[in-house]
This record gives sequence, structure tokens and C-alpha cells, in this order.
Amino acid sequence: MMTRNTLNNNKKKHERPRCPVDLSRRVAVLLAAGFTLAMSAALVRIVTLEVSPPAPIAALLASRIRAYAEDSPRADLLDRAGRVLATSRSAWRVFVDPSKLPEDTQKRTALAHKLSALIGVSTDALSLRVEDAMARSRARARRGESPLRYARLSGEIEDARIDALRTLRENGVHVERFESRTVTPGQGLAPLVGKVGTSGAGLVGLERSQDATVQSRPGIVRMARDARGVPLWLEKGAYTPSASGEAVRLSIDLVVQRIANEELAIGVESADAAGGRVVVVDPRTGEILALADVAREPAGVVDPPRDVNESPTNTNSSMAGDDPPRYKVLDTTPPVDPVLARLRTVEDVFEPGSSFKPFVWSIITERGLLSPGDMLETNSGVYRTPYGRVIRDVAARERQTWEDVLVNSSNIGMVKGAKRLSPAQLRNAMTSFGFGSRTGAGLNTEATGLITPLSKWTKYTHTSVAFGQEVGVTTLQMARAFCVFARSGDLEGTLPRLHLLASSQDAPAELLVRVLSARTVEQARRAMRRLVERVDDRLRREGALTAPSRYTMFGKSGTPDLTNPHGSGYLKGQYVSDFIAAAPADEPALVVFVVIDDPGPASIRAHRHYGSWVAGPIVRRIVERALPYLGVAPDRQTGSETADMLATQRDSQSE
Repeated sequence: MMTRNTLNNNKKKHERPRCPVDLSRRVAVLLAAGFTLAMSAALVRIVTLEVSPPAPIAALLASRIRAYAEDSPRADLLDRAGRVLATSRSAWRVFVDPSKLPEDTQKRTALAHKLSALIGVSTDALSLRVEDAMARSRARARRGESPLRYARLSGEIEDARIDALRTLRENGVHVERFESRTVTPGQGLAPLVGKVGTSGAGLVGLERSQDATVQSRPGIVRMARDARGVPLWLEKGAYTPSASGEAVRLSIDLVVQRIANEELAIGVESADAAGGRVVVVDPRTGEILALADVAREPAGVVDPPRDVNESPTNTNSSMAGDDPPRYKVLDTTPPVDPVLARLRTVEDVFEPGSSFKPFVWSIITERGLLSPGDMLETNSGVYRTPYGRVIRDVAARERQTWEDVLVNSSNIGMVKGAKRLSPAQLRNAMTSFGFGSRTGAGLNTEATGLITPLSKWTKYTHTSVAFGQEVGVTTLQMARAFCVFARSGDLEGTLPRLHLLASSQDAPAELLVRVLSARTVEQARRAMRRLVERVDDRLRREGALTAPSRYTMFGKSGTPDLTNPHGSGYLKGQYVSDFIAAAPADEPALVVFVVIDDPGPASIRAHRHYGSWVAGPIVRRIVERALPYLGVAPDRQTGSETADMLATQRDSQSE
């Protein structure tokens, strides 16, 4: 019989011994599970800290992240041929940290003296800037604000001075790079191009109107650094690349602009005039190719009184004894910044005089109220209106055809023709040519001009407007309106929208505003072509034009009295001389309008102050130089092809 001990012993004999490998697996599984849990907990903690860290840690992280701007230069403004008008470049300037400057006034004065020679600014001027920065910093401290850390001391510094400034080692004085904007010098385009502010945004002119296009978007780099400032890492998404602006191509042509500047300056000086203005337009596209302006102060001018009937406070000793006083008509004080100069071609309004007659003449003709061959009595040069106003012609003729009224610039004929229009019809005719409204060139300083409202329209107004008085225009408006006569083909007789941006095939189609029929345009062209041919013949006979004309033109002159710039009325014996023309006559590629302000007394005494004499030759010279450069072949044989070719090569050279 088996006892309990025997059974136990037998059971132990049959039990399987434990394997060491199984035990190791269990330990490994336990260790892996524990490690996984630990890593998961760490990962959760990391994500938590990343997404929503506690305030102390968030502050510490923020103090280690630095954002750096990656600048991209502002895009260029170009002329229509791609030449640079305004560009950006890297430059240097000096600034101070007022919180690091010495408290002692004498030490700051010594610092200003030391900087003066390096910056090129007087010690007194620098001392004022430093003391102003210190005062502003102290004022901030009194208000409990952080101290002022930046105050600019200079504008652009020459590169040659930078090394010396860097080695100055004055506490609180630093140099920095900035983007400097420069405009092509010597062309008088600064007021048109405009200015960029210290923040890099356009402030005025085309820099402002085209800011969204040429402005670049800076890039940003956010980088983590350790306590010593050493970069640690750049996180994904922490870099935003910069985006460059797009260059803008303007309608201005630097070569045509130079030609206009040169010829205008010569004409103003030779006429002893107070100034002059030029607008050059391509009538086919409405592109403005040049805007030139010259102002000078002739010897012996005096300030005009409020009432032109008063005697001047000074005598004009430079004139002959019988000459009336010559009043100052232009402000020649140089502006603080060339950008702030007036764009007189765009902003100044004047009475055009007889150069306004083609617009009135053509509307009367368009309505069938008179035909070019119709005869009008012009009363031998003197006519008294039914309300008693005396109208005079320069050339006395008993009778003239309606075409000859325009060719001979008869005031009497124009007044009698305008009587056939109602006040509303005449005023509407003026607005149909764009007078009284902006040209669409996109300049916010452009004047709208002056047209008498119908509520104040009188018989006197009706008579005056017929020959270019009691209407205020700008040179830009006149050039645009004359394009109605200068456009060809389907555009003939239409009013363009002027452009300061170069035309593009991708531009939207122009909305045509038809003012005249092709028949009326041809009739007006024929009359004005006769006028120019007669003017050219006279100028050649008297030596004002020495070279033969290579291009036919049609146009009109004007010589209105000069209005008092400081009051009412006209200045006795002082005039505006203007001339507007299109060339070549059959297929015009240019409209040129020249205005000469106040030709000198010698011109008046010699009866050479008229628009055809003073402004006409300037228009002719601009046409003769600009058209070959633009690739327009002469339409008149002169036998001087070699001289023509040399002149074209000279003007084709880029600036």
C-alpha cells in the first residue's frame, strides 16, 4: 500500500523543470512594455509642452526665438525702352542708441564734433539731433516707457566713410544698411517719379500710384538660439521667402525727354522768358513720352500787386523808358526737395488763347453751321458786338472764308461763328474734348481746368471762349484734346485716354469716345497744315529756322495775355506764347505742345513774342529730332540724308 510520502515522491519525479529562456522572455516583455509606456508618456509630455506649454516655459522659449527679416529690393521704374528711371540700391547711414550715449553734455558735444567730419554734417546740426534724441528718450522714461533705442543721425553715407565710422568705437553709435531709392538725374522727372519713405512705401507721384506693383514683400526667418546666441534649429514652416516686386515700364522715353528739355531750355533763354513747358504725346496710344518744365527769373522783374492797375513798388531799370513794368509771374524759389517741385504741365491752369480755336472751329463745322468755303465778314479787323464789346484781329481783312478764319486766326470770324452755337452747345463742345476734367493719366495732383458753368454763362463768356479766353486748361489737357485731330484710321476723331504706363498688347481695349467725324478732322487738318506751312516760310525768311523741315505738320499758335498770378486781371504787355502741332501731317506719330511763359520785352518790341515765333520753332526742333529717333521716316525730301542720319544716331544714344 502506497503511503502519502510515496505519492509525493512520484509526483516530483514526473514534474517538468522550469526553462530559463521563458523567464527571460517574460522579463523582456515587461521591460519593453515599461519602456513603451515611458516613451509614450514622454511623447505626450513633449506634445503638451509644444502645443500648450506652461507660462514660464513659454516665456523662456519665446526669449530664445529670433525673427530675422530677409529684405528684397523694391522693383525698378523704367522708361518705355527699359532704361532705369528709379532704382533701389543698398546704402549706409548712421544712427545712435540714446540709452548708451554719455550723460555728460560736453562729451556728447565732443562726440558730435568727431562725427561731423565723418558724416559731412555740421557739428551744430549733429548736436541738435543728438540732444533731441536724448530729450525724447528721457521723456519716455518719465512716462514709465522703455528708453529710446534708435535715432537716425544721417542720410546716405558715402561708402568711403563707412570703414572710418566702424572703427570709431563710440558707445551708442552704429551704422546700418538701408534701401536707397535714386532717380535718374538731369531729366527733371523727380516730381513725376515721386518719393519713397523710410518705411519703403511710395509717398507721392508714380512711386505711390505704382506702389502695390513695385513693392517687394520681405521674407521672415524664425530661428531658435541658445543662451549664448548660437543657432540651435530652424523649425519647419519658420521660413517665409521674400517676394520681389514687378518692374513698371512707364510711357516716358528718356531720349525724347532729353530732347524736349534741351530744346525748351534753348527757347526759353533765347526769348528771355520766365519759363516754359512741353508735353509730347503719341496720339495713337495716348502715351505721354515727355513732360518738360523750365523756370527762370529774368533780370528786372518786380512782384505784381493784387490790382494790376496799381503802380509797382519798384522800378524796372533794365527796361527801356516806355516799357511797362515787367512783373514776376513764376515762383523760382528752389524746393527743399526736388520731388516737391510743381508739375506745371499737370497742375498749372492758363488761358490758351488762339490755340483753342481749332476745337471751337471744328464743332461749328461738325454741326454743319459753317463749311470751310463759306464767306464771313471780318470787318477789316475791328468789330463791335451787339452788346458793345470791341473785337480786333491782328491782320485786318474785310472778308474771309471759314477755313481762312482758322488759318489767319481771326478773332472776329470765330466770334461770328460761335454765335451760331447756343451756350449749352458751346460748353458741351468744350467738355467733349476733355476740358474741365482730368486726362486719366493717373496723377492725383492733376488739375481739372476751368469752364464757366451755364448758370454763370454770359454773352461776354460766349465771345471770349470763341478765341480761347475765359477757359482754363493744362498743357496735358491741350495735348490730349489735339489728339482728336491727330489719330488715324478707326481712331480718327476720337479722344484718347492718356497713359503714363507703356502700352501693352495685353491692355484692355480702349473705349473710343468719338468727338468728330473723319470729314471734319480732314477739314481741320487741311486748314492747320496751311497755317504751319505759312509759319515755316516766314520763320525761314527771317532766319528763325535755318534747316529745311523733314516732316510736314499741322498745328495752331496762340498768344494770350498773361493773367495776374497774384490777383485779378491781365498783366499789360506780358503774354503766354504757345504752339501745338502734330507730325507727320498724314499719319501723326507725335503731338507736341509748347508753352512759353512771358517772353521778354525785346521780343515784344520786335513783334516776335507771338506763339508762332517763340514756341513754334521749339515744336519744330523737337519734331525734327524726336521722329527720326522713334523710327518715323521723313515725309518731305530735303537732300540732307547724311545730316539726318547723324542727328538720328546722336539722339538714339541711351541715357
